[in-house]
Amino acid sequence: MNETKMTLTERNQKLYELRKKLDQKRMELAWIETEIMADNSEYDRQNIFLVEEMFGEKNTLWDHLDRVTVNN
Repeated sequence: MNETKMTLTERNQKLYELRKKLDQKRMELAWIETEIMADNSEYDRQNIFLVEEMFGEKNTLWDHLDRVTVNN
């Protein structure tokens, strides 16, 4: 069996390339996290009432339930 050995230079080159890829992925991850924070912040600033978003009305859930109960 003829086993090929890695030289110090080859190892260092491989580690350099891997670290470069890792840094790139970390940058991508940071960008994605920033986008998520921006989207959450934008949504929070809109101050949309959940029931209004769900039913298109500015009523509370209790108002909605009262209407359903009265109509039945």
